[in-house]
Amino acid sequence: MMKPFSAYPEDRAKLLELAATVLKDEDASKEACVLADLVKAILEDEQWGLDRGVWKAGDFAN
Repeated sequence: MMKPFSAYPEDRAKLLELAATVLKDEDASKEACVLADLVKAILEDEQWGLDRGVWKAGDFAN
C-alpha cells in the first residue's frame, strides 16, 4: 500500500528541511537544486490539498 508523505510527518518535515538547506547552499549543484525544488513543490501541493479538503490522506492508498 502506498501512503502520502503526510502519513509520515517526521519524514515530511525532514525532506522540507533538507530541501531548504540545499536551496540556501550557494555551492549546491544545479541538479541538487532542481531536486530540492521538486521535493518542496510536491510536499507543498500535497499539503495545500489536505488543508483545503481536496483529498484526505487515506485517498492516496492503493
